[in-house]
Amino acid sequence: NGPKTPKYISLVEELRAKGLSVIPIIEDYTELELMKKFSGPVGIRVNLSIKVKSHWDKKFNRFGFTEDELLKLGKVPNLTILHYHISSQVESIDGFVKPFKRALEVYQKLKEKNPGLDTIDIGGGAGVPYIKKHFYTGKSLIQRIVKTAKTHCDKLGLKHPNLITEWGRYVAAPAQITIYK
Repeated sequence: NGPKTPKYISLVEELRAKGLSVIPIIEDYTELELMKKFSGPVGIRVNLSIKVKSHWDKKFNRFGFTEDELLKLGKVPNLTILHYHISSQVESIDGFVKPFKRALEVYQKLKEKNPGLDTIDIGGGAGVPYIKKHFYTGKSLIQRIVKTAKTHCDKLGLKHPNLITEWGRYVAAPAQITIYK
């Protein structure tokens, strides 16, 4: 994720030559044009037109293609990942399900013209219970996502995709430390 400059792409290619698996995520038309010369696998970010209840509700998202823009692109060379980021500190598991189903539907349409597409990246949102109250667990969230993927893919007649999550705050928060002088 993040802005792709020619230097960034050069670094990605250098790392790939050293055996690392790095898949850049295309986030706008400028990057799409720049990445046409890239020989490795790429992902693309969709800005889903769904809002969920979260602690830090996004009023707008400047990253990614709208669903309509994305579906009009047609074939994207070497496309393997559909990425989206719905919000931060999503307050309930249900806040993940509706966007995920929508992403699966976009994935299905993209896959028609991009047969190499095989992965969905749920880019964040898992909440950390900063205050004491009932909160979902990582295990229950993962179980619900996997169940939703299976059920919805079967309903759509779609091969089950690989799933990636980027729950940085959820993973890092329990391990943080504050040092005082």
